Parts: sequence; structure tokens; C-alpha cells
Amino acid sequence: MGGWREGSVMEYLGEQLAEGQRKTMEFRRDASGKFQDFIGQNGKVFDDWSGKKAKWIDTGLSKNGKMLQITPAMRISLYLHSLNADNMRHIAGGGITVPDQKLYKQGKIADAYAHKTVVKLTPQEVKAITDRMTPQEKEFADLAYEFFNTDSKKAINSASLDVLGYEIANVENYMPITADKAFTKGEFESLVKDGTLEGMGMLKERENASNPILLEDITSIIPRHMENAARYYGLAAPIRNFNAVYRRTMAGPDGINDSVQNAIGNKFGKKGTEYIEKLMTDLQGGGRSTDTAFDKMRGKFAQAILGFNAGSALKQTASLPTAASTLGFKAVLGSMRGRVDSARIDANTPLLWERRQGGSTLEIGDVARNRNWEDKVPFLMKWNQSMDVAIAKRLWRAAEIYVNDHYKSLE
Repeated sequence: MGGWREGSVMEYLGEQLAEGQRKTMEFRRDASGKFQDFIGQNGKVFDDWSGKKAKWIDTGLSKNGKMLQITPAMRISLYLHSLNADNMRHIAGGGITVPDQKLYKQGKIADAYAHKTVVKLTPQEVKAITDRMTPQEKEFADLAYEFFNTDSKKAINSASLDVLGYEIANVENYMPITADKAFTKGEFESLVKDGTLEGMGMLKERENASNPILLEDITSIIPRHMENAARYYGLAAPIRNFNAVYRRTMAGPDGINDSVQNAIGNKFGKKGTEYIEKLMTDLQGGGRSTDTAFDKMRGKFAQAILGFNAGSALKQTASLPTAASTLGFKAVLGSMRGRVDSARIDANTPLLWERRQGGSTLEIGDVARNRNWEDKVPFLMKWNQSMDVAIAKRLWRAAEIYVNDHYKSLE
């Protein structure tokens, strides 16, 4: 877009977007790290708290003629909701939507919430339920509270001050809510799709509504909020700046209005502008949708093919001789000796951490249940990811050797 001209406005905007992605990854890494100690020490509890195998516990309350049961992860969510006055107004006035237990155990989460039970709970009843939380549930709830009300709030306000000039995350005792769409007015979701960062629900001012809200698993809420906060923190300002240039109308040399968007269309046709639109949508998360069974099956199939494809994994080693053209063979060969400290790399960049995640965004419960995945899965099944991480570490070491040799004054 910038005609490959160094110092051009488009080059600067591209660098801003790249820096924004780095900040997004940094937030994800740091926010995930907040829960790592708990997961490492208490990982087994997630089997009982979350997912298809979760234990459903009696709340001690009978609603609609039967005992109300929820999972421990839902109880943690209910506790965090109870700390916020707006959330409690929803629960007491409109009710809280509890999914169908049978369908939930089958992993049919969307269907479970469609075949729901909506119950209204008084503050006293909510307290009676949450008072039964275990010490581990309370410890995790405290971590989640700090994540929502300190870490995320600080990151969101940092970005909003830059973009809007004021702090927008100002809700006390914040806990994300998902309204039960069966009780809200609005267009069909397929007709209205606000894919912009500013369109995220977490950024909208709360209204004095009292419609039912979904009682979700806390290990599903945290990753969703983490992703949204990370994108806003890293990309809100760069995308605003890009849009300001890309869509700005200005007078051309012949007196006819023109814009960068129009120039891209004239040069590359419809595919050029569609590419830019898709890029901006993907960066803002607007292109994501709930995975279907076919999508998941296709993803697992691709993972299996790549996992057993030795050629695909070995091709990644081509990065080393390619790097030698810039760093020199001395640095590249030197990088092959000794151990590379991942912690040292993580302290300077989130890129290796992101690669270790394998491009996936697992729920916290899944991470905990699969924390020993690398020890249990045959090496061939993770060959590509292991090779990718190994090569990235060696390239870091090569760059480090190059810098030490050529810039000895740097510490």
C-alpha cells in the first residue's frame, strides 16, 4: 500500500499494527500467567468444576418444583455476579439462566442453554449458595476478580485514554454478563454483526435492565474477556489511526475527491479492498464465530496431518540458513550449541509464548485438564509445533550472538 517506500505513512501505520499485535500477545501472556500457579497446584479440580464431566452440586434451593443444581465453576460465576449491584438486579428481577444438565453433560452447550431453566434469586438466596464455596473456589474467584477489576481495567483504560481521551472501564466490582437473548429486543444476529473493537459489549455503558443473564462457567468467561481486553488494549489506537488514513477523503490533483481506499480499489480491484476489510475484521476479532462440529473435525484432521507430516516439520528448518544471509553463519552455527532459556525470551517478547500455545485459545479448564499433554501425547503428534518452537528459540540465540559480536557497547 505504501509502494514499498521507507518512511511512508503506510509503513508507519503498518508498524503501529505490528506493535499493537505484540501488545495484544503480551496482555494474553501476562493475564494467563496470573492463573498458572493455581492451575499448577490445583489442576485436578477442574475435572470436577468444568466441562462435560463436571460435578453438579445441590444449591440447597428448590426452584420450579425441583432442586436447583449448578457446577462449581458456575457457583464461582454466581459469586462474582453477586458483588455487582447491576448484575444482582438482573438476577433478582429477571432471573438467571441455568443450562439443561443432561445436554450440558453431553457437551451440547448451546442446546443446553436453549433448553434452560430461568430462576429468580434473592440476594439472600445467592449468598446461601455462594457461602458453600470451597477454599479453592474462593481462591480462584479472588484471582478472577483481580483479573477483571485490576488487570483488564488498567489495560482497557490505558487504551481508551489514548483513543477517546477518558477512561471507560469504570464499573466497580465488574463481572461480565451475557444477557439471555430470548428476553432481549433486537435484530437477528445474522443481520447485525458489529465487528469493531468499539462494538464489544464490555465497552458499552450499562443500562438499568433486569432481563435474565446466563449463568456461565467462569473458565469460559475469563478467556473470552481476556481476548477482548487484549485486542482493545493492543489494537484500538492503531486501527483508529489506520481507518483515519484509509477512509479519509481528500481532493485529488484534478479537483476530484479521492481516498486511499479508492486508490487501492483502482489499483488492485475489488479483491484489494476486500483483503483490507478482512484484515481489519480479523484483527478486531469480528470474523470469529462459534465453531461447528464440522469446523472442529476439520481442525483436528489438519492437526493430525501436520503432526505426522515429517516434510512439513523439516521445512521449518529452512529458516536457519535463511537467517544466515542476515545474521551470518557464525551466529547461526553458534546458536545450535547449548540450551536456550525460554524464560529469558519471554521476558523480552511474547512471540515465543504465543508459538508455544500452538495458535489455540483453550479455555482455562481445558488448559488445566491438559497441563501434562506434552508428556502424554506421542512426539509425532506435536512434531510441527515442537519444531516451530525449537527453531524460533535457535533464531533468537543467533540474533543474540550477532548483537553481542557487532554491538559490544550494548548491555
